[in-house]
Amino acid sequence: MIRPIALFLALAMLSACSSLQQTATLEEVANAERMRQLAELDVWTMQGRIAVKRAAGSGQGKITWQQSGEDTDISLAGPLGSGAINIHWVPDEVVVSGADLDVQHRYTGSDAAEQFLAEQLGWPFPAASIRYWLLGMPNPDLAYTQDFGADGALLRVQQSGWQVNYERFAVVNGYVLPAKLQVESDAVRLRVIVDKWFLIE
Repeated sequence: MIRPIALFLALAMLSACSSLQQTATLEEVANAERMRQLAELDVWTMQGRIAVKRAAGSGQGKITWQQSGEDTDISLAGPLGSGAINIHWVPDEVVVSGADLDVQHRYTGSDAAEQFLAEQLGWPFPAASIRYWLLGMPNPDLAYTQDFGADGALLRVQQSGWQVNYERFAVVNGYVLPAKLQVESDAVRLRVIVDKWFLIE
């Protein structure tokens, strides 16, 4: 025969487990929906400023990132040198041009963009993942962890040896998008301030 107090404790524990499971499920659903909505943004442009800090020195400049499906166009001025460099990146191929370059440079391979940027910068630039981080989501193709504030806002993403801290968001066409973020690894720290978002839905 089950004693009343034992029955009460068993029911209380079962109720607590059910509540915790329900809360976790609701959070997972809300996060999955947020990521689904952001992933549907196929065409967008971000204009802003980027500051770089590492052991060998620091610098700052301007960045424009244009995304159209899997095609990426990046314009950087400052951190890569005195002149602007334009990077046109499609899967497995990168074409680089700029005022200080005599000819276009073409690179092939799945990690061509990251290889080129690492050569020019002297430190790794997470090109394949930063397109997602700029939108406020992790790269869905790689393992990650996320931390959220008490209000449900995204605080940070940890992925592939990088930590992305989100400091400010803005509402653009109904989407909550980063306005200020910091991306850092053991080798370098990048701070990005977004001046403008342009979205095509």
